[in-house]
Amino acid sequence: MPIDESLRIELDNVNNDNPFIHVVLSEVSNKFRNLIPAGPPLGQKEVRVYSGRKPQTNSDTSHGHYRIYLTPSGSNYRKFVFQFAHELMHIYIDPRITNWFIESICEMSSLYFLEYLGQKWKGNPPYPNWKSYAREFNNYKTLAIRETKDHYKGSFNSDILYLYDPIISQVNFQEEIEPNDRNRNRVIACKLIQIFRHNETAWHLIPLIGQSNNKEIIPNTFTRNSIPDFGKFVALARELGLGAEAEEIVGLFDV
Repeated sequence: MPIDESLRIELDNVNNDNPFIHVVLSEVSNKFRNLIPAGPPLGQKEVRVYSGRKPQTNSDTSHGHYRIYLTPSGSNYRKFVFQFAHELMHIYIDPRITNWFIESICEMSSLYFLEYLGQKWKGNPPYPNWKSYAREFNNYKTLAIRETKDHYKGSFNSDILYLYDPIISQVNFQEEIEPNDRNRNRVIACKLIQIFRHNETAWHLIPLIGQSNNKEIIPNTFTRNSIPDFGKFVALARELGLGAEAEEIVGLFDV
């Protein structure tokens, strides 16, 4: 895929690797554009990528572009992909709001793009000598899942989905809950990825997710910990002829 000219890389901790980081992140952003042709709900704008103390997406878009902050340095391509896919998903949902469902979708995006590039680079990397790096994406996904299994004291050899039912049963859909429980979100993401992996049409639902919450979105401010409104999500999806896809997602949560 070509370089994404709508991406502006302004990292201050990668030195001469900067052009290569642009190539790697373009692999993600171009695939996003292919998967979600409607684009972000706030419109297609330049995405500027900066170094930061933690990965995050700026909710203030009044300056006419999106701002993403990433923490990796050097040529740690797998970590760049992992963080960038998460943060770019926030843009395609709506960077002004979050909840546990949004964070789980973003976590799914990280895992999905590690899978995607792990497979793509085996046969078609941006440069021939990068082919051997493909396994690093898969290794990083394995590491992320291992950390979550260790957190729940689960067996590494068992499927992470055995954790899903007891964890999701603890979620009260009528109350605000901590959105940034990374391990819980990752278990949910492993369930979600099965849908988004086998049915790319489901990606067309992404711009509807930000609209499907219980709080008013205020321009250029950040609203944390809203409650997902799955009824609204399905209703909006049906208007686009994507009711079946939305119902499959909502069906995971037994609501």
